[in-house]
Amino acid sequence: MNDQVGASWINENKLMLYNSCTESGIDFKVESWEANLDSLISKYIVFEGHSVFSEVQLSNGNDVQSHSHAYRSLLRAAIQEFGPENEDDKKLVALYELVWSFCEVLFIEHLPGGCVLPYLMELMQWHFPQPVETLNDVLTFEEPMEHPKFWDCVVSLLFQGQVNEAAALLKITPDGDELTSYLEKMPLLNNFSGHSLSEFKISWSMWQENCKQNLESANFVLDQSVDVLEILCGNLDVFIKFKDLAQTWYHLMTSYLLYTMPTVTVVTLHHQAKDMMAIYKDYINPLDEILFSAMEFDAHSVLTQCITQFRNNWWLSAHLADILHHAKQLDDTELQYGCSLREYTLLHYASELIFHEDFWSLGMDYFMECKKLGKS
Repeated sequence: MNDQVGASWINENKLMLYNSCTESGIDFKVESWEANLDSLISKYIVFEGHSVFSEVQLSNGNDVQSHSHAYRSLLRAAIQEFGPENEDDKKLVALYELVWSFCEVLFIEHLPGGCVLPYLMELMQWHFPQPVETLNDVLTFEEPMEHPKFWDCVVSLLFQGQVNEAAALLKITPDGDELTSYLEKMPLLNNFSGHSLSEFKISWSMWQENCKQNLESANFVLDQSVDVLEILCGNLDVFIKFKDLAQTWYHLMTSYLLYTMPTVTVVTLHHQAKDMMAIYKDYINPLDEILFSAMEFDAHSVLTQCITQFRNNWWLSAHLADILHHAKQLDDTELQYGCSLREYTLLHYASELIFHEDFWSLGMDYFMECKKLGKS
């Protein structure tokens, strides 16, 4: 027996999904939602998101990476282009961008040698700009070392892999010559083009071994200089000591990997994530669970958690499900209501749009991609 799943509108924001061929009669579930689509940022990402979505469908899933970059770019543009009067919406879009970027790196991006760290470091620099902001403030002082956050700034810059900026500050310290020599010699994966991964690993291991040997015999003037060298040696205790500067487990994880496993791949990333989440166990929130699911390559879990956490706005869930589907990272297994997770999210998002005077025609395009329920 082939079950037929249908959908009927109850009112402007409720849809009844029903299975018309169960032996006990009609099995149904009412889905309802509320969404604010009238803010300037919401309108921007709706229109721009629809443009990218349409291109994805026309390309039949080809060049998924470029389309994912386009989604991420429009989210970043929304954060940058709108003023402080849109601060609450910008915070929400920033969460979208963070989830999208992690998923892009882990599920979609073509990683040279499988190395994920350069991409994660770029994310940390984008989402945590405080080190550069503090640096600019420190440099306004006639004597930068007198700034109360001078050493926090140095550590934060090291945590984000901004070694040149950190070295520039360290040069003015009593131990500056020795510390900057370590930083200037530090091999960075981004700057190692033209060499094999094996060559980089050998070079990096030799560099860190030299740091460790010098740590044992170091005779620094300042205690803070010891902290700096311990960071370069990848000593976990010093990362825990300064974990508040990292703010989150995934930032601390990225920083720690830079000085312990710079060639870490996506395959082993979730092991490191577990260890860092344990350090922040009292501060874990639903966003952390979404990001951890991404590191476990569990696209289904990522999406179901996004649905739960962003229930009042389906933009992220729908577009992320669609791009993961086209990237062949999301299977087409039917849910209990007779459609795939991709279609489920597209249906809900289309239902948000269809009753808005500015978006109803856009909503129809999303409905057309819901092959089972959208045309019912």
